[in-house]
Amino acid sequence: MINLINTFFPIILVGTIILLILMLPFYFIRKKKNPKDERNTIIRLVVLAFLAMTIFVLILGSGLIMIYFDDLRRISH
Repeated sequence: MINLINTFFPIILVGTIILLILMLPFYFIRKKKNPKDERNTIIRLVVLAFLAMTIFVLILGSGLIMIYFDDLRRISH
């Protein structure tokens, strides 16, 4: 399981950073249009970018995850 985490975590972090860089202009546009909106925060942007990248990477890596657990099942028998 640690192998999967070591494989996916750097991809998730780099993807989150790239997604944040891409979404920062939209954050500032929304902040300028509606400065009193409580939902428009940097922390929320970071959390949503991290969740989006995590879901995206897990969906794309689902085949690798299946192979990993299949190998574990074969080794245990």
